[in-house]
Amino acid sequence: MDAHSGGNGPPKSVNATMRAQQYDPADQKLHLNEVEIPKPNESEILVKVVGASLCHSDCLTFDPDLAMNEVKVPTTLGHEATGIITEVGKQVRQFEKGDAVGFLASSGCFECDACTT
Repeated sequence: MDAHSGGNGPPKSVNATMRAQQYDPADQKLHLNEVEIPKPNESEILVKVVGASLCHSDCLTFDPDLAMNEVKVPTTLGHEATGIITEVGKQVRQFEKGDAVGFLASSGCFECDACTT
């Protein structure tokens, strides 16, 4: 039995992987890559994404003159998503494993009204 068989959860291996649509500025193309599934820290959740969209802000990563933040290469696209929580950090109280969620993953200043309310 291989690491990817037997169930609906993440692959049963030490270094489980997932697919990620990534942009590589070196060849200016999108690639469907296998990447390691991240492990959430105590204050984070892990979401199995079931739907994600690309929008104009994703395109900003394609142009280094317009990029809002320094980005890793290759860059995983699709920061607006929905999915099911698969892991919950020990400090997380408002979510549970199995919850359906929608989110906008982006960084902010964490000081202005938009970031704090």
